[in-house]
Amino acid sequence: MNKLLQIWEWLKANDIPTNVSTIFTGVLWPVVLFIYTRRRVRTVSGLDVSVAPHAVKVDNVSCPAALVKFTNTSDTVIYLHNPRIFCSRKTFAPHQMAQQHIGDLTCELKFKLGDSKDYTERQFILQTNSEAETVLPLANQFNLSIKGYKAGFFRKLFGVPKYFRLEYTAVVRDRRYRVRFIH
Repeated sequence: MNKLLQIWEWLKANDIPTNVSTIFTGVLWPVVLFIYTRRRVRTVSGLDVSVAPHAVKVDNVSCPAALVKFTNTSDTVIYLHNPRIFCSRKTFAPHQMAQQHIGDLTCELKFKLGDSKDYTERQFILQTNSEAETVLPLANQFNLSIKGYKAGFFRKLFGVPKYFRLEYTAVVRDRRYRVRFIH
């Protein structure tokens, strides 16, 4: 006990508690806040995401595609914004005509508005029990093993997809979620 008192007295004499609190408030706390505000979630309560095979025409040529369907099963309105998909090039390669972002190799997905044939909207408002769909043209046939696949713990933890990683922003009531769906 005496030794602990001596250590505490030495720390106080050398102004260590003040330096520690200064380092915490000046360096560590801003880092914690930055990480907290940039965090991503894996799902949003009441929003179901499913992937199914589909066919789409690109430049009047029919090609296989992945249909991503968002379904609102909650009792609130959900706003979806800026969906992007990062594809594993070996198992889920996008078509060469798909809109790809060169910087991070993601493909921008757009929603279909109403009965339109074109996918043009970057954001969509999902009412209760409604659906929104978006399509990604694929270079190869849709792999049916994707439908029943559930990503393992380590794939979710490190964000490494086997097939694709779907990222979007969802606003439910007054909460904003950045979602990273690993598949």
